[in-house]
Amino acid sequence: MPCKDVSIKLSKISRTRFTQRTLLIFYFCFNSNLSKLTRKDNLLEGGDLSNMNVWHTKEGGDAITLLKTSSMVGLSTGEAKRRLSEQGPNKFAEAEIISPVSLFLSQFNDFMIWVLIAAAVIAGLFLKEMVDAIAIFVILFLNATLGFVQEYRAEKAMEALKKMTAPTARVIRGGKESVIAAEDIVVGDIILLEAGDSVPADGRIIDCAVFYIDEASLTGESLPEAKTAEGLSDESLALGNRRNMLYMGTSVKSGRAKAVVTATGRLTEMGKIAESIMASDEKTPLQVELKKVGKTIALICLLICAIVFGVGAWGGKDLSIMFLTAVSLAVAAIPEGLPAIVTVSLALGVQSMAKNNALIRRLHAVETLGSTSVICTDKTGTLTLNKMTVRPIYISNRLVQLDNLIGQPSPEGVSDDLRALFVAASLCNDARLSGGDLVGEPTEAALLKAAMEFGLDKSLLEERLSRVAEIPFDSDRKEMTTLHRASEAFPFAGDFGFVALTKGAPEAVIAQSSTMLIESEMRELNNASREELLSMGESLAAQGYRVMALAFKGVEKEDERDLERDLVFLGLLGLLDPPRKEAYEAIETCKKANIRVVMITGDHKLTAESIAREIGLLVDGLIIT
Repeated sequence: MPCKDVSIKLSKISRTRFTQRTLLIFYFCFNSNLSKLTRKDNLLEGGDLSNMNVWHTKEGGDAITLLKTSSMVGLSTGEAKRRLSEQGPNKFAEAEIISPVSLFLSQFNDFMIWVLIAAAVIAGLFLKEMVDAIAIFVILFLNATLGFVQEYRAEKAMEALKKMTAPTARVIRGGKESVIAAEDIVVGDIILLEAGDSVPADGRIIDCAVFYIDEASLTGESLPEAKTAEGLSDESLALGNRRNMLYMGTSVKSGRAKAVVTATGRLTEMGKIAESIMASDEKTPLQVELKKVGKTIALICLLICAIVFGVGAWGGKDLSIMFLTAVSLAVAAIPEGLPAIVTVSLALGVQSMAKNNALIRRLHAVETLGSTSVICTDKTGTLTLNKMTVRPIYISNRLVQLDNLIGQPSPEGVSDDLRALFVAASLCNDARLSGGDLVGEPTEAALLKAAMEFGLDKSLLEERLSRVAEIPFDSDRKEMTTLHRASEAFPFAGDFGFVALTKGAPEAVIAQSSTMLIESEMRELNNASREELLSMGESLAAQGYRVMALAFKGVEKEDERDLERDLVFLGLLGLLDPPRKEAYEAIETCKKANIRVVMITGDHKLTAESIAREIGLLVDGLIIT
């Protein structure tokens, strides 16, 4: 209803200003709220749901209903095609591909080049200095050709890198499971994920089991995030805390899940980051300075022309002669060799970087790298390997390093303790060796690797100590237990038919342990010894380690309950994401070049400090949280 008509009607209802204003305020407030409600309803009934940023607060069933799909059947082929035509492919928006001709012409898009072109034209047309004009044009052409060749090679190399991967995804469409190109995924698709998969789009988890996601590429956290299908109530949760959501570009470390796609392409969280990066087109410091130089030279040339021409005209000289003289001086003052010298210098820098496996897309970026005085770097995956590794081991009241155990004879009475510890680490574990690579959640993969380094083969152990049951890890219990048929492969199985192996948080495992294995003897755990174990766990955690505790229990029957009570404590394992070997040399190189290196990470302060000190980054430096 138009505002004018509303005012007329309201004035008829009441002639008093107070009443009229009151009714107007009421009307517009009501109308505003009504419009908000209407917009919300339209959104839920069929608007653009792909940009709805509160999916983590919806129950799985509600998300499926809103997206008009089915968890069992998925989208029909026809509906998927229709949505694909509406939403576009599931890929990031890419910058417009520059043709070779455009790339070549872009080499002339510089103020200094424009000044030189103007100088060449003036030299040829007005001064009849064809040799100078041709020389300037030849220099400009060679300069543009050199720049074009370097940047064209870089663009082709980037295209080749993009084509090296052609990701696919498993989806349910029309009630059938199929594998499709990841870019054909649409909002509403039901995707299936398991260990080793890359997440192809943002989605809301419908169902999952022991599901861990590595979100380091998005959040910087080195440890995988345990995921759930339960709804969350807080709309303002940060991405890293939305435990029922999946995000494009992250990877599955363990478990399995079914999810409904809520966003694709540029509307995903990774897509938003990609767009923000593409939107940034800042000039390098060298380009800024060259532009200033070009403008300065142009102004000086114009000033020279004006002064010479003015003085000559004032002295009664022929105006045409004075004009040519002034222009000649201006052209002579222009450094036509400057762009060529700059381009050749940058090209040499690009080639030098290429020999060190660094691809530079734009020539001027090389100078920016050369001017760097501070480098801000992430920790996870940059300074570190992003692979958890077992380091300290606390067993039989001894703290030893894994590296010192490998290939060395164990102290008397401790060899069986260590074997039991690593058997438990290997079997109470869902990580596996596939094609020479460790597949699974990083912590479990690290435990399995440590057991392998100790000389244990998981496949052989599984033959002799076959798993018959398990209690999966639970965030409330903070532990996992597997039940195996007993054999001599586990030193302390005794006459029991089965052995239960438990791993988890120190406080959980220690609380449920009644004895501790010390030099092949089972000694009772009292309050003092429990406090000592907890203190050791806290000490390792304070040094930046993730601490895992292991224990076992002999069991008579396969269906016996209370597998996680009266445990025999085996020991503690400290895990850390170790620094890259090349990080040490890189830090020292930066120091010699007077480049300050700053590490920025989302990890715990003590973990960051431990890594920084180890690689020589933090000596007398400052730590800010």
